[in-house]
Amino acid sequence: MKKETKTINDLSKLSSVLSKEEYQKLWTEKRTNWREQVARKNKRWLKDNEKSELKQYLPQPKVYEKIKSYVMDDKKRGYMIHIITNFLPLNNTKQVILFREENPTCPFTNYLLTDTSGLMIGNRDRHIAFSGINTNVFLSGLAIQELYRFVKDCINDFNSKEGQIINFALDELRIKSENNNEEKQ
Repeated sequence: MKKETKTINDLSKLSSVLSKEEYQKLWTEKRTNWREQVARKNKRWLKDNEKSELKQYLPQPKVYEKIKSYVMDDKKRGYMIHIITNFLPLNNTKQVILFREENPTCPFTNYLLTDTSGLMIGNRDRHIAFSGINTNVFLSGLAIQELYRFVKDCINDFNSKEGQIINFALDELRIKSENNNEEKQ
């Protein structure tokens, strides 16, 4: 019997060729070239979307190690993927204008946070809070910097378990972003 092949004449139908199961199978196979391609695309996508007003801070190894330990912990990994996909790329991050809660703290630095209006009333001993797209987690600028640094390290190390998990999450986010941009045009 002759095997029937599909031809695709429209690029919009291309996304239906790979089902989620096929994509995950490709992702989990030991295909280094595939992972390397995804990692390169993610690096380029993060670099292209680096339009942030965050100031550069000194490295904070304790914060970096705390983020790394959360990603390594199976119970906290989902929380970290939520934070990564809501705070990256950096242009998704916004300063908090007004808090609704009292004494919010950053989960990674344990710094007390303030909103921008709090600076006017004298909360100068606190760090400005930043928020992601669809999250109720608030981070300090130092935490965002170390989160970004950790994610870039994981993207570069795409053969490790953590690198694969983060690349997979960012790949899905990047593809959705690219599809939304195509629909807008």
